Amino acid sequence: MKKYVFGLASVIVLLSIIAFVPACGKSSRPRSFGNGAAPGVPGLPGSQNDTGNSSPDRGCGARHQMAGHQSVWGFSYCDKTATLHIDQKTTNASGEALGFRNVDRGMLTFRLTDMINGSITDRETFGIIFMADGRSNGEANWQWMSYAVGGGAIQSRLIVQRFDGSCPGFCENSYITDDLQFTNSSEVFEFNCGWDTTEGTVWCEITSKSDASFHMRADNDTLGPYNALRYIGLGRNAFEGPYPGYEGTVSHVQLTIFN
Repeated sequence: MKKYVFGLASVIVLLSIIAFVPACGKSSRPRSFGNGAAPGVPGLPGSQNDTGNSSPDRGCGARHQMAGHQSVWGFSYCDKTATLHIDQKTTNASGEALGFRNVDRGMLTFRLTDMINGSITDRETFGIIFMADGRSNGEANWQWMSYAVGGGAIQSRLIVQRFDGSCPGFCENSYITDDLQFTNSSEVFEFNCGWDTTEGTVWCEITSKSDASFHMRADNDTLGPYNALRYIGLGRNAFEGPYPGYEGTVSHVQLTIFN
């Protein structure tokens, strides 16, 4: 595994996000992707008919903890779905919307199954995108994406980008790994990601519920604050734009925002 700064392939993603992501600090509109949701799944989080198992205090697995910090808002969606979006209008089981609040620290966990390398092309394919307001309401994001590299293999990246004046023009760091390969569609992967802008870190640990020997971790630098969430996207329609997303099934989603 290697970590690159301002990688060429990342710049392709960068330019696309400039073209298709709003530059101002507005929340994304709530979305329910009817064709993307698995059969039997109710309205997705952010829609008015959301009936998912959501709660600030209980969820689909172990409760998130961050040393020295308390949970201020939490959300869970345990059912299976092809895609899921969370934004400022998303409410939890207590009826509390995330709203326009600081999201400098948080944790995101979910399970992914029904994935195969062959569903990922040489075009950037998003599994996660975290889109936020950075300095002066400029765009700041981190993302997990993959693309085919030939021979049936894929490469994945944990990318951090900033267009908020944190550095001249823009900032981009990419952590690149080929450790994650989807070779069996029945394999269940668990993503455990977190970020803390005070510490300046964002990370994703990925394990397999089917193979206890598999464990990998990717780390990057946040490069500044996350003053409010625009949206988090997972799965098939993760990115609000022309790029494809993971074609698998997402479940056991938990999000916790810390003070």
